[in-house]
Amino acid sequence: MSITLSQKLVTTCTAITGGIDPLDGIGEFYQFNLTGAATIQTGDGYSIIVTDLTSGSQTLLGYGTVTGITPTFAFTFNKKEYVLAKDTVYFSSIDDAASWNSLTGIGNSYVQLSDVNGQSTNLIAVAEFQGNLAFFSQNCIQIWQTNADPLQWDLVQTIQNSGTIAANSVQPMGDLDVLYLHYTGVRSLRAREITGFSFVNDLGSAIDSLIQASLIANGINSAAGACSIVDPTTGRYWLYLNGLIYIFSYFPTIQILSWSTYTPTIFSPLTPATTGGSVVSFNTVPGHTYAWVKGNATSVGEGGVNWYTSQNIVAPTFQLYITYPGTPDGSSTLMDLTQVLTIVPTGFEIYNGQVYINTANGIYIYGGANNNTYDATQATAATAFLDFKHPGTLKAAESLDCDVSGGWNLYVGMVGPGQPAQTGQLNAVMQLVFTTNIPSYQLQSQVCTNMEGYQVRFMAQTTGSTAAVLGALTFHYRMENEKD
Repeated sequence: MSITLSQKLVTTCTAITGGIDPLDGIGEFYQFNLTGAATIQTGDGYSIIVTDLTSGSQTLLGYGTVTGITPTFAFTFNKKEYVLAKDTVYFSSIDDAASWNSLTGIGNSYVQLSDVNGQSTNLIAVAEFQGNLAFFSQNCIQIWQTNADPLQWDLVQTIQNSGTIAANSVQPMGDLDVLYLHYTGVRSLRAREITGFSFVNDLGSAIDSLIQASLIANGINSAAGACSIVDPTTGRYWLYLNGLIYIFSYFPTIQILSWSTYTPTIFSPLTPATTGGSVVSFNTVPGHTYAWVKGNATSVGEGGVNWYTSQNIVAPTFQLYITYPGTPDGSSTLMDLTQVLTIVPTGFEIYNGQVYINTANGIYIYGGANNNTYDATQATAATAFLDFKHPGTLKAAESLDCDVSGGWNLYVGMVGPGQPAQTGQLNAVMQLVFTTNIPSYQLQSQVCTNMEGYQVRFMAQTTGSTAAVLGALTFHYRMENEKD
């Protein structure tokens, strides 16, 4: 039938009447019979290729490349989706993450990596590394230069006796490095500047003993729960493992390479149990940790005992009271006492430049909705014992200067003559030198009194619930007698 410009199309429809049971529409149905000498067994896979006689395009039906596999890791790279299953990496067509078995798709196929070393390799993770892909198993890393044509894949390097035990610990640091969790600690994969080849670098040696102790205490299988992210604001690597978040800070221009630990906690405001005039009280639970900030309260305490600074409390059963100079307003009261709850991250994600923390109980945003929210958690920065390249010479402390913002308590501890011998790590009594929230360089130096020793250690702790930065410490001392 043909329609000319003078004809009208009827665009209204009339429902069919008189039907009883509606049925969904289906396409044409074709039945295939498989014949031949081979006996068909349960579990066998069969494929049927249908060819369009008009265009010549072919469609694969039935058993395909990825049929029946159980992927253990997924990754996107150069407009393609990659998944790992046992010793094989499978990849989709370019710009089509749903096309894996297509006969006409561009780039979908698979590569079996166990063929390279002649042994079975259970792949755990993959990460981009200097434009190539680094494939991690538990004790081997293979670095491949990839191509849309799987026959053009080229093995760049194989690194034996290193790998990862936690797929979600593998995290690229820009394009030049990858950090990952090994059973010996956190390891780094990077380019050797002169040769261009990769090697295992022990950036995590400072926390190796902590990681190893954690894996021993919790079992090697606990590493399966490890997860990581690179904070987009600071560029720091985060690794969660068995109750702690290990933070790697690397700023080469100012020669900073250090590790810190965070306890993953949230502060949950408490509702007052009683209010009366200027006194507000809260019921606490034995063994739970609570934090409070004095704010505009005149005193905080229990049983006649007052605490006048912020602190964490592992509470017995009691009523904790807060006294105000007048009747407190509800908004500030609810934030004065909070219960500290531990969360267990199951994964990290980046969204709108912030770190989102997945847990079994919900999703939390690091830094709050405005990425500028702080709580009363006390941060501690401490150095190892230092001898200033003169281990046998006695040093007499004179003063301490600092470059800080936010509230800080600054401590100094020295190990000197007459102190009893210590077993294991040296200990020293940490003496509070001063409390400040501004740099001291433009002020008079804070005097360290009656302190001398062969080694010195410094510690700084935050005192408030606002942003705090520790920029520098300057220790003034004079050299005394050298040991005979």
